[in-house]
Amino acid sequence: MNGLLHTACRKAKDFEHAILRVYKELDATLRTLIPTKSVVLAFDGPGPLAKLLTQRKRRNKSSKASKYKLSGLHITPGTKFMQTMREACEYYAALRLVASAKFKNVAFYISGADVAGEGEIKIIEWIHNLLQNQNDEKIIIVGGDADLVLQGLAVLRVKDLFVYAGKDMSQHPSSRKAKGKSSPSIVLSMWEVVRSLERLFPGQSQAVRADLIVLMIMNGNDYLPKVRGGSFESFFRAYKKVKAMIGVH
Repeated sequence: MNGLLHTACRKAKDFEHAILRVYKELDATLRTLIPTKSVVLAFDGPGPLAKLLTQRKRRNKSSKASKYKLSGLHITPGTKFMQTMREACEYYAALRLVASAKFKNVAFYISGADVAGEGEIKIIEWIHNLLQNQNDEKIIIVGGDADLVLQGLAVLRVKDLFVYAGKDMSQHPSSRKAKGKSSPSIVLSMWEVVRSLERLFPGQSQAVRADLIVLMIMNGNDYLPKVRGGSFESFFRAYKKVKAMIGVH
């Protein structure tokens, strides 16, 4: 949800306007990705120390030169705005459940900024809890964070798991085209990623899947700095060379 909030705040005049923009984005997302059982809305809550240090640096920069009409500093656990946003999403869910027949059998789960953990981590934990009872579900995680791919690879027992990095779906396609701002959506299937790994490394895809997670972590994230002098592409090229050498010997 935090990525959506930042998008909403960039053009919002005040809290109320930001909430309306969030509603618009949620409606557009649920029109594109029609849920049949569950919708999980997870906000970033207080993070571990490593993430808090990163956030503090970002907040300091933002306070000096904010690029938002409504300051991005409001999107911080513990602020009145985040409390209001959680309540607004609860109202949104209740209204859709009552007013729309297509949500008749859909359950909404909302985790506010008062609950510790990043939104992406909360969703992965929710998936793991779901898998205790069933593993034949089709799940789509919506977000633009590259870490979602890493976390998706770590979920082993779901075949139909997708990461959706959507465009600004609240705009009509014709308006985006007219402005020359075409931004196609990206849907990444974790199953197809594993199949691609199997083609590259026959019979080793599950082990390579775990190695790939490590390579992505080496590229840096909110908790660990990037390994200097490298990129994921260079790490993966070196990895393939090492695998080839091991295969020869």
